[in-house]
Amino acid sequence: MLLDSFMEYKSIERRLSAQIAQIKSGTMQFQPEDDPAANANRKRRFDASWRGITRAKRECTNQMLKIFKEVVEMKKCPDIAADETRDEQFEDPLVFNEYLPQIVPTAQAASDDDSHAPQAQLYHGNEDELFQAERVKVKELNAEHPDFASQLRMATPCGSEDAGEIFCSLDYLKPDWTLAEVGAYVARGMVSALSLKYTNGLVTIFGTIGRKDKLFTLRLDLAAKEHVVGCSIETGQPAIENPKVCVTAFRLSTNRGSALIAQPHDWKEATEGSNGNFSRDGVSFHSLKMTHYDPLLGSGYIQGFWGRASLGKTAERGFRRLAPIWSNATPPATLSSMNMGDSLEDVQTCELPPSGFWDTWTIHDWKSPVPRTSAILPYENTCPEKPLPMVLTGFRKMDTWSGANLRFSATVDYVTESKFSIGVDQWSSSVFFG
Repeated sequence: MLLDSFMEYKSIERRLSAQIAQIKSGTMQFQPEDDPAANANRKRRFDASWRGITRAKRECTNQMLKIFKEVVEMKKCPDIAADETRDEQFEDPLVFNEYLPQIVPTAQAASDDDSHAPQAQLYHGNEDELFQAERVKVKELNAEHPDFASQLRMATPCGSEDAGEIFCSLDYLKPDWTLAEVGAYVARGMVSALSLKYTNGLVTIFGTIGRKDKLFTLRLDLAAKEHVVGCSIETGQPAIENPKVCVTAFRLSTNRGSALIAQPHDWKEATEGSNGNFSRDGVSFHSLKMTHYDPLLGSGYIQGFWGRASLGKTAERGFRRLAPIWSNATPPATLSSMNMGDSLEDVQTCELPPSGFWDTWTIHDWKSPVPRTSAILPYENTCPEKPLPMVLTGFRKMDTWSGANLRFSATVDYVTESKFSIGVDQWSSSVFFG
């Protein structure tokens, strides 16, 4: 309970830090109240202003400190955890979130003056076609990245199982990232995993890969501006006890005629409307259905995927729900001078962004842990005329003490022309150390 609340406040604080940076850069602005007179009796605790958003972030940190103190008290006196008469020592994060100032993209805010201009939606489809957990995921993405809707669209996942872990490329994806390679793994008549490789070197894997899985790969020719513009996904139910719908075939096509066809070697097209059994890699399936996806944006192409995946035992793994995520963002100009060849590392012409290693030891040593106090580090921007660089965080060295099963995270709150902030957190069981 305490750890869940702490992590929710941590997510709120990260979102506020990102919003502050976006407002400073001019890409976002505060959303004014629609009718101040009508809202006079429902005054926000934090108004839509610099003062309001900075107060909100400070209060968020205070709530996290209260939770931290509550953990300390419970360690001293465990009986208070069962004391129902004791007042809550911190505010529920869901209630706190309702009082936060709202921000909107600058371009969208300007267009809101025209009441006839429809507002872009990140998810394209009827929400009734989503399960509750998926609707929550879309709502979280809209709240955390309100600017995504201008360049990204999430299609409705195919499949009918309300099961499996939710995954989504938008948890890490930025609109201007470029997909370079797609891999699909097939085993036991179903698609078991997808791997996505981007030009910045990031590789993500959805699903579970087995040693005997067959890999199908599509490598895009970025120099020729090749993108994935078509997607088809087949789903079906295996003829076993307690069957669950899964993805049995996965196909992609590009604007340059290339294709990825990931399916069992004995795949045959199922007769439309038939409920008979069809063999897929020696496994019998029924209720097979092929779903075709076309671009949801003008000049759109596939940038990632989202859905539900089962990560259980080998016989139970696979995708329960799957859909593409479309983008129409303009790829960086430097991609036209890249020759992908056999590897993303074969770069003939590219710009070197500022890079290096920074040591936070002088700010955070083991003797003086201070929760959520970020280190402010200076750097030299070698490309001042370009957009601000993206900071990729990682760990080169960790000094730990007294505890097993430690978990670490590194976060970047903001980046300017001359400095950036980095925060490192760790947990041992339910105890937090900053």
